[in-house]
Amino acid sequence: MWGNGSPHAWGACSPSPILGTPTIKIFMDKKDIKNLVLENLVKIREDLVKSRREYKEAAKDAPSAMQSHSDTSRFQFNTLAENIDIQIQKLDEAVALIKESGEKSVKTEIGAFVAIKENNRKKYFYLVPEGAGGFEVKRDRSIIRALAINSPIGKYFFGKKIGDKIMMNLPAGKREIEILEIK
Repeated sequence: MWGNGSPHAWGACSPSPILGTPTIKIFMDKKDIKNLVLENLVKIREDLVKSRREYKEAAKDAPSAMQSHSDTSRFQFNTLAENIDIQIQKLDEAVALIKESGEKSVKTEIGAFVAIKENNRKKYFYLVPEGAGGFEVKRDRSIIRALAINSPIGKYFFGKKIGDKIMMNLPAGKREIEILEIK
């Protein structure tokens, strides 16, 4: 047990089948990871709401078209605020989809926690809807990347099962991965 008494923290030291060296075995609870992802999305939403409010205030303070024929600041600030409104709406929809996702996945789908092997290294991902990826959370000394299913890498992940090997052709080059675990 670790810190808060959770049995999902650290296990015994054992040889890693991937790296071939002793490593600490990590037990990650999908519900905990889901909550970390949701907490991060709430923080992102709060930042967007703050930015929207600042743009709206800036638009009110900007000169009107009657005061300056060449100044379009008011229009630009309002346009930025409207774009943020769209981002907030997409984020709210993503949060709802993640909350609805099941606790157990057999294939890679929204809400799935996925462990992969790439270049003899284990990496972790949590699959999220469009507009909700691009950040990392940490759990048990591991980094879990929130990966949007419409991202270049996310498109390769979607609908896969344990044991699937994937050759990804990305702008940075070819990458081969294997799906090791799905929760």
